[in-house]
Amino acid sequence: MSSCAEPLGISLPASLSQDYTDIPISLDPVLIHKWQTYTFFCHAFGFHPLWSNHENAENTFDFTLDGLAQEKGRNLKDLRSQLKLEKIRWHEGKMKALCGEEVIGDERVKAAWSALIDMKGRVDEELGKTLGVI
Repeated sequence: MSSCAEPLGISLPASLSQDYTDIPISLDPVLIHKWQTYTFFCHAFGFHPLWSNHENAENTFDFTLDGLAQEKGRNLKDLRSQLKLEKIRWHEGKMKALCGEEVIGDERVKAAWSALIDMKGRVDEELGKTLGVI
């Protein structure tokens, strides 16, 4: 059996498994999967995910964290470290080796990869503002 089909056995806090009813229903399922990936990592590291959807504009994801700059900086550094690991895990070559050629075209894999890349860029930007570190 492929390792991609095996459950990880991770239990999520209730705040991570809640239903996000503020998501527009008419959206593309790929965009919703990207949002779910983004949201998972935000909550896992103490951030609040934000979704902006302006008419005739691209959907954008962002995050906030209330609190001291020091706490925010620590959470950002931890999230950045995890995103580096996730980029390796979700890389096309790694996914192909683990799950086969067919996974490369899976829109959910593409959505997760896109969320990780976007979030890493946003985290790096925020680290630069918060701590002057990249």
